[in-house]
Amino acid sequence: MRILIVDDEKDQLKALDMGLRSSGFETETACSADEAMTLLDRQSHLVDLVITDFVMPGINGLQFLRVIKKKYPSMPVFIVSAMGTDQLFQDVASSGGEMFMQKPFLIDELVREIRKIAEHRVK
Repeated sequence: MRILIVDDEKDQLKALDMGLRSSGFETETACSADEAMTLLDRQSHLVDLVITDFVMPGINGLQFLRVIKKKYPSMPVFIVSAMGTDQLFQDVASSGGEMFMQKPFLIDELVREIRKIAEHRVK
């Protein structure tokens, strides 16, 4: 499974990248929604899941989720954020996002949720 990770904070991006790679996933990284969209437009057939931070310059993770779902409706999208509210959780779900996880979280928790999505897509 190939995962596109999007986060403007380089330390967070690197930590997620290393954690997911050590769990057996292939990853691509992007520092902005614009960079990620360019990558998706070129290689969407190679990406199985997008994990994006919520707070980023330009468009936020929820807006990015909506852009992805408009162009690639079947693309699973996880949003992660240190700012979790019930409203944000509901907005992610109503916009087609598969998961919202509040930071900090353990990489094992994220891996478990990714595997659930992968199993569901195979069935």
